Parts: sequence; structure tokens; C-alpha cells
Amino acid sequence: GPRGQRRNRARRHGHAAMALAAAKRALHSANCARLRPVAGGAAAVVRARQLSQAEPPRADHPDFWNAFWEKAQQENVTPGFHSSEVHPRLKEFSARLVGDLPAGGRRILVPLCGQSLDLIFLSRFAETSGVECAQEAIDGFGADNSLTPNLGSKTTKDTRLFDFGAPGPDASPIKIGKFNFFELPKAWDGKDAKFTMAWDRAAFVAIHPESRDKYAKALADQMAPGGKVLMCTMSYDTSKMDGPPFSLSPEQVEKHCGPYFGIEELDTRSIIDSNPNFKQRGLNEIHEHTFLLTRKAA
Repeated sequence: GPRGQRRNRARRHGHAAMALAAAKRALHSANCARLRPVAGGAAAVVRARQLSQAEPPRADHPDFWNAFWEKAQQENVTPGFHSSEVHPRLKEFSARLVGDLPAGGRRILVPLCGQSLDLIFLSRFAETSGVECAQEAIDGFGADNSLTPNLGSKTTKDTRLFDFGAPGPDASPIKIGKFNFFELPKAWDGKDAKFTMAWDRAAFVAIHPESRDKYAKALADQMAPGGKVLMCTMSYDTSKMDGPPFSLSPEQVEKHCGPYFGIEELDTRSIIDSNPNFKQRGLNEIHEHTFLLTRKAA
């Protein structure tokens, strides 16, 4: 029944949180294992340099998320941020995102897309291109939706752009680029045109706070003037939980995105009761914020 389903979801989310913590520990152990004794008078200097390099990757580094997805796959758990349904705020505000843009000129970007079902929903409005660094997430998207990418003569290992085609007769093509979002090459999804729309549901909150300015600029660089970004963030007491997802208040969104975007706050609500995994991580309150960003003229 519904109560049992809620317990199962809570259990999966709890396992995913443990998988995230285990991924952090595994990364740290792997890096520390690379340290070797160094002989000679400069040993202390070299050792200090090795120790400084032994810190596990931060949450804005591809290695962090690759390890996270690999760990989740090994333990057969669903990441806590992955939903088996289209995000309710995307459904609620999709008309604001699409606006009155002519169908022929629409292009949608989804940063750090994971294996989100939101890609399927967005493809009904325009061709949709996601960015994801973890192969497990890309494979999971195909498996979840019974879609096989056209790799041509390439192997999965060599492929940087996965073209899944249109998921239905009334949908547009979906592509996922396997890239670091901070290092996207020109025309990475096969087209020179910038994006007219973007959906950021779990990207900005996954970025380490020290890289927020870098992320905001990278997002802005992908957007056409006047392009819209529908963005969801969350805010909580950071003394009770470490990210990711990181707390990102409306004031912080304004600080980092304001130089590039006009910002309209569409919605703020408590989501603690519908997200038991956050209670398991020590929170007694968390708020979700939804924004519509409009790219300023460059």
C-alpha cells in the first residue's frame, strides 16, 4: 500500500545517502593509497605535496560523481536525487519556461542531467541536450526509457555524444553529452546555436560553493540572449547537514547569477515531509525555491 511504498522509497534514499558517503571514503582511500615513501633530503617536502594532492575530489569534479554513480550501481540503489516521476515544478512552470518561443528555434539544455525522466518530458517541447559525466547515469537513462543511442562506429568508451533520438512520435530528439560542464567544447551537441531554454533541477545545488561563480558563468555561456532557465534550489541549516545537495538560498542565487540573468522567484515551499532522506541526514526543515532566469544581453 502507499505506506509500504513510502517506507521503500525512504529505504532506497537512505541507502543512496550511505552510498554517497561510501563513495567519498573510497575516493579518499584510493588517493591516499597512491602515496609512497620518498627517500632523500626533500622527502618531507614531497610528502607534504602528496598529502595536499590526496584530498578526495570535490562535488564539482567529475571523479566525485563517477565514483558516486559507480557505487550506487554496485550496490543496486537509486540515487536519492533521482526521481521516477517528472519533477512537479517542471510540470507546473513549463509554460513559463517555453513562453511564446516559436517551435523552430527552441533548444533545451539540462546540465548535470543524470538519468532524469525530465529529459523525456522536455523533449515534447524541443530538442533536448543533457550534460552528464558519468557513463552509468547515461546508460541508466537509456535502460529506464528503452532507448538505445546511435553510436555509429564508436564504442561507448570513445563516445562523447549519445544521440538517443526522439522517444516518441510527438517528441524531439534527446542527446546527452559526456563532458565536464565547465569544459564544454564549442558545438558540443552538434550545433553552433546557443540554447533558448534550460532546466536546472539538481545541478547548481550539486556544485561546491567555491565554484558557484564558475558554474553561473558556464551556464550563462550556453544560453542565448533572452533565453530562459527554470531553476530549483534548496536551502537548509548547514550546521545540520553537509552537501551535496548544497544549500542555495534566493540571496545566493541572486549573488552568483545576477550578473548574467534577470531573476524572478516563482515559488518557495517546505519539502521536508516529502523527502524523508533529508530527515535521515539530520534536517528538520528544508525549503525548495523555484526561479525563472532570463539571460541578459552579452
